[in-house]
Amino acid sequence: MKKALWLGLVWLCCPLELWAFDGNQALQHIQTQLDFGPRYPTSPGHQKTRQWLIRRLGPLADRVEKDRWDHEDAHKKVYALENLVFRFQPQRKQRLILGAHYDSRRFADKDPADPFAALAGANDSASGVAVLVELAPQLAALIKGKEWGLDLVFFDAEEGELDPKARPWKPIGSIHFASQLSRFYPELKPQLAIVVDMVCDKDLQLKFERFSLDSVPKQVWRMWELGAQQSDGFIAEYGYAIYDDHYPLIQAGVPALLLIDYDYPAWHTQADQIDQCSAKSLQAVGDTLLQFLKTY
Repeated sequence: MKKALWLGLVWLCCPLELWAFDGNQALQHIQTQLDFGPRYPTSPGHQKTRQWLIRRLGPLADRVEKDRWDHEDAHKKVYALENLVFRFQPQRKQRLILGAHYDSRRFADKDPADPFAALAGANDSASGVAVLVELAPQLAALIKGKEWGLDLVFFDAEEGELDPKARPWKPIGSIHFASQLSRFYPELKPQLAIVVDMVCDKDLQLKFERFSLDSVPKQVWRMWELGAQQSDGFIAEYGYAIYDDHYPLIQAGVPALLLIDYDYPAWHTQADQIDQCSAKSLQAVGDTLLQFLKTY
């Protein structure tokens, strides 16, 4: 009984310190998504991923909202797309976004053996989702004393249309979400968005993304300062300028930064499997995001 009382007192004093991001569990979240199969729009795995996110995160959030629309592709095929928004402290006008895309690409179009093979998307798609899913149970308590609320946003169709060659690629879901900002944020635009994509590589090399550095230089430097305490995979060097889900938000007036390791040989190939992923890399990214949010 004394032990139980002591543990209870510790919990009351410092609950956040007792909670920790679990990189191994995040790796399991990647496997869960891969078990759904390919997750491109219209696929069974795509729908299973939506249902899994709602089932897992819905009870944690204060409100769940859906951004639904019908997209007509280059071949006049129409399919239903849906961004998912899990809101914590939705009454607060000042807001942050943590985002990732949950769709996978239709084909492994960079694969040297079979560019029409299915793409698992362990790193490119599943890793960003896994990080946000593992963070989610801590968010309500983490932001309780903050002045801002937080939205987990899962973007659909970041990988573009089902036929990647019919039209130039664009991140369809985040473009649509950016066009709907006044619906989700009628008074104030979010003060910051952080997009997480391709972060589980065993050889983690996260460098400054150029559009992010132009948009929020202080927050980029802060993120990398914290990240360097977790892993040497956070490299304070200029990287690529990458058109990803953060860019439509920047264009819409939302300061945004992107965490991405674009130096990934398995990108858009059949080799983008869970054996390319590291719990250690996921741990570093998750811990960095936790520390960033705690001190923001």
